[in-house]
Amino acid sequence: MRPHLVVYLDVPAAVVAERIKQRNIPYEVNSKLMNEKYLANIEELYKQRYLKEISTHAELLVYDWSNYGDIETVVEDIERVDFDCFGKYDPKMKDWRIFTTWEWNEARMKYTTDKQFLMNLLNVPRLDVPELLIDGHDAGKRFEVWNNGNAASHFPTRAGQTRKQTIDGIKSETSWLAGQSELPAQRNKCQLNFY
Repeated sequence: MRPHLVVYLDVPAAVVAERIKQRNIPYEVNSKLMNEKYLANIEELYKQRYLKEISTHAELLVYDWSNYGDIETVVEDIERVDFDCFGKYDPKMKDWRIFTTWEWNEARMKYTTDKQFLMNLLNVPRLDVPELLIDGHDAGKRFEVWNNGNAASHFPTRAGQTRKQTIDGIKSETSWLAGQSELPAQRNKCQLNFY
């Protein structure tokens, strides 16, 4: 569901780059991605696409935040927005056209209780467990080890592929097509049943 109100604090890419340098957070300052060209592309996409699209669904307040701004002015402008002027069938209320109490309850559950499920679909990391988050540098190292190292040889890449692997000194052959492991003859003396 899209919001009723969007507040956009406009800061030019050059100013954002300068503020990043002033903050001096290592993963931002040393990032190869977080350069002025990248920030300019984001700024352009926001202004050319996102703000145009969201303005058809929400009230849009835009402020020049180059030299920061007056938060009181923003709060006053938000208080002046008259959301009661929109009827149920107004285009800006399309996402909020929910008629029954049951539908409201389902929507409430989806965006509150089941929020983590939605966040996983959108690849948004869980922020309530910060020790599970990795920064871009560590993610790059993990990707490098996975592709160039030994890790990829222990796991299948396609269905139907058979891998020979050694785990804890025991050799086994695994068929990933059926999802079953075939034990070598010397270990297949006893019958293993899994119910």
